[in-house]
Amino acid sequence: MSTFTFFALARLGHHYPMMVAAIGIENLCSGMGTAAYAAFLMSMCDKRFTATQYALLTSLMAITRVVVGAPTGFLAKTYGWETYFIISALAAIPGLLLLLRYDQWRTPTA
Repeated sequence: MSTFTFFALARLGHHYPMMVAAIGIENLCSGMGTAAYAAFLMSMCDKRFTATQYALLTSLMAITRVVVGAPTGFLAKTYGWETYFIISALAAIPGLLLLLRYDQWRTPTA
């Protein structure tokens, strides 16, 4: 959802209230995502090796941020901010669909 607020900001141009809303929603979504991701990683770790496994998993997360983050400036410059934010939102869909496959989150059918 936060990506769409930045898309709206790109459409509106210099619009201070929308910028404040976009940044606020981005911070809220980022905080919730970080908390959920940390809880997810902890649930995957064996209690005997939690520190090592958590460190390795968070490092793996950081690698993807660096690799995927490198070409984003080129994309924004080439296609414009509006298209860039649409591409960003579409790129998140496969990851969101993978969440449906995680069995522990499904509610048991009594």
